[in-house]
Parts: sequence; structure tokens; C-alpha cells
Amino acid sequence: MKDDRVFKVKRILREYKICDLAVIEITGECDDVLELADGIKIDKNDNVYSIGNPTDEDMHVDYFHISKGRIRKVDDDSWYYDNDQNYIHEAHVIQHTAIIKPGNSGGPLLNEEGQVIGVNTFFYSDSLNYAIHVKELTAILDKNDIAYNKSSFTEKKYSVKEKKKRTLGEKVEYVFERQIEILEEYSVVFISLMTFYYALVFLGIIIISIYVITARPKYRS
Repeated sequence: MKDDRVFKVKRILREYKICDLAVIEITGECDDVLELADGIKIDKNDNVYSIGNPTDEDMHVDYFHISKGRIRKVDDDSWYYDNDQNYIHEAHVIQHTAIIKPGNSGGPLLNEEGQVIGVNTFFYSDSLNYAIHVKELTAILDKNDIAYNKSSFTEKKYSVKEKKKRTLGEKVEYVFERQIEILEEYSVVFISLMTFYYALVFLGIIIISIYVITARPKYRS
């Protein structure tokens, strides 16, 4: 995780090779979860965001990278990978333009509300990126009686529904805007403290001066 927490795979619960998905169990618990867009309408031209750790041509990792794009098409599709040409995968997928690269696989594709609408899986070019539709994932979870969207996340003050319906783009902008506000606030505090400090120094000088004047020895005339 971004805060250096590490979660290891405890076991693989289910594998679905046909749609290239797996459900795993991790060690430990994590409250930092994303809501699945269960029953949410997903349409062409919707804004979407890919989050992951993509690599460049030199295999350098860009950790926690986010890219923005739009949905081009939502449809059933089939594909295979270079090292597995004899096995065809099939699933309901989302074709989008939020660029993904090696290292994004398994990462979420989010809508404007920050909900997971797909699992990024493969690409052909910067404008041809594919995510397995979230309905494939929820179908697997339902089939195996695995709960989702029922964690304490939905009760936290920072949940999507309690954030005045900010879009993901607005949330990202808010973070940067808030950082500037914080810097400005601390600048004001720093300036105020410096003013207070100089006032104390000035007051100290006055007190010392009065003391020196009044404490001078008196000589007889």
C-alpha cells in the first residue's frame, strides 16, 4: 500500500480462466476498499479512471498512477495472450481510453463517483484499453456467496455517498487545492507566531530597560 502496509495472499478462493479473473483471500484486514458499481449504469462516453502501477519500456514502475479517459464501447468480446494463443478468453468488457500498461492488470477502472466499474486486463494501443466489466466480478462473488459493498467503508465519513457526490476528478483536484490551503494556513500561523515572537522580544527589551534605569545606584549629592 502507499503507506508501506503489505498484504500477502493467503489462498486463491476461485479461478475463472475463461474471463481471466480470480478471487483471492489476503492475510490481515484492510478498511481501505473501493465500492463496486453494482447495478450502476455504464455507458459510452462516460469518464473513467485507471489506477495502477504501470511500467514503461525500460520496466520502470510508475507507482499509484492515475489516467483519465472515456468509454468507447461496452460489449462481449474474446481475446488471447501472446503466450497463450491456444486458449481464448471471453467476457463482457469495457473498451476505454484511460491508458493502461503492463502493471495495470488487475487494477480498477473507476467511474466519476470513484466506484469500480471494471478490472483492467489488456490493451492494444493507448486508445484501445480493456477492462472486464464489473458485472462479471459481482456474478462470481454472488455465485460463491462472497459479500461485497458491505464493509465499514460505507459507514465512514469519507464514503462516496457522503462526499456531496464529488466526481473522482473533483476529488483529485480537491486534494491539490486543499494542500495549497494547508500551506497557506501554516504560513499564516508561522507569520502570526513570528509577529508574536518579535512583540515579546520588544516587550522584553522595554522591561529590561526600565529595570536598568530604576536599578541604577543612587549617589549622594
